[in-house]
Amino acid sequence: MNKLRKAGIIFLVLAFILTAIPVRTTNVYADASSGFVTLVPSKLCYFNGPSAAAVDSKGNLYVSDNNNKIYVYTQDGNLIRSFGEKGAGDGQFNEIGRLAIDSNDNIYVTDQYNHRVQKFSSEGKFLKAWGSEGTGNGQFKYPYGIAIDKDNNE
Repeated sequence: MNKLRKAGIIFLVLAFILTAIPVRTTNVYADASSGFVTLVPSKLCYFNGPSAAAVDSKGNLYVSDNNNKIYVYTQDGNLIRSFGEKGAGDGQFNEIGRLAIDSNDNIYVTDQYNHRVQKFSSEGKFLKAWGSEGTGNGQFKYPYGIAIDKDNNE
């Protein structure tokens, strides 16, 4: 189970389910046999194998899944937008590893089988990509994790 906490919300990623729990909510029910989590009054969101999650400065939640898409949700669990598809072009992915968000709310995505990192605006607009397969400078071999420092160095 992965947990993220931002702006009074706890986000849980359980197998194929992501849900946002307001910290003040006490009505949380889990059924391990069915894999379902019920929150009152929070919403449930279903994914095809969620792989990464990150929260921006506004409290919006970004989640990637095995559909090579990134979904953006409000703190209330409402879908704002999604972007991405399978492929090797700009804005396309071949197995998303992890996400990171900088202090300007730009999104960085490790694109494992394309051996690169892609950068997007908070609106999901492709900004740039770097990397290629290999072990030399500027090259990656199936990049997975990513972190952004306080100065937004890439």
